[in-house]
Amino acid sequence: MQSLMNHSKLAVTILILAQTSNAMLGGRMLRERDPQGPSRGVVMVEMMRGDYPAAVCTGTVIARNVVLTAAHCFDENLVPGITSFSIVLDSFQDGGSFQRAFPGTRVESHPGYIPYNKRKPEVLQNDIALAFFDGKLPVDIQPVPIDQDTSASYKNRAVEVYGYGRSVDYTGKKNENGSFSSGVLRYATLQISSHDYRQYPKHYMTEANPKVPTYLCQGDSGGPQFIVNRNGDFKQIGVNSGGGIPKADGSGIMTCKSAGSVTKVAPAARWILETMKGY
Repeated sequence: MQSLMNHSKLAVTILILAQTSNAMLGGRMLRERDPQGPSRGVVMVEMMRGDYPAAVCTGTVIARNVVLTAAHCFDENLVPGITSFSIVLDSFQDGGSFQRAFPGTRVESHPGYIPYNKRKPEVLQNDIALAFFDGKLPVDIQPVPIDQDTSASYKNRAVEVYGYGRSVDYTGKKNENGSFSSGVLRYATLQISSHDYRQYPKHYMTEANPKVPTYLCQGDSGGPQFIVNRNGDFKQIGVNSGGGIPKADGSGIMTCKSAGSVTKVAPAARWILETMKGY
């Protein structure tokens, strides 16, 4: 999808965050942003079908009016009938969050992205998109740096992960509302799989810490994974792409309690920088 209709007006709402420590299937709720750290650029991407929300994803501001997210969030085969989208920003105050929604103007999906109905089994390829929006960034939302080192290996490294996704697993109930526990920013630490990082050129897998099990779930798609060094330097190396498998009981019900699939940023960095020139 290369273009979407604009939202009519800038929406300004106030969301009081739920008082819970359980989040992102094991992560923690974000109560304030670090102006020098990764959290400064994380935003929510809300897709609309007419006047009604159709889906929620996560993204990161990487330049003025440019958000890096997952291409499958705008895939008509997964979320049909999207007519517009907005970029939702949180400013945290006193345990609550002032949310402002800025109108999206267009989406550019990676040219190598394969639509969901044509994908190979297992993982989506080149699952990266740039979402452009109108509006002046507030001072507490700032762009984050992206990884451009295609030769690096992050095997076994811990990554800082953010997402607006579900805080509870699928229940299997008929007509289950997948967004009922979404929309609150959460973070966690995952570990990159022990498999050779270079084994797969476009993606890697994450593993949950057995002591604090954490899993990506619906709505975390498009969210960032950061390498954070001891000196505080950081960069986004991955975009949350997929998580969830059928339960082993043969019920056909999905569960998010599985390894996460993540799209590497570095192989797409040249395309990202070229596509967002001028922003």
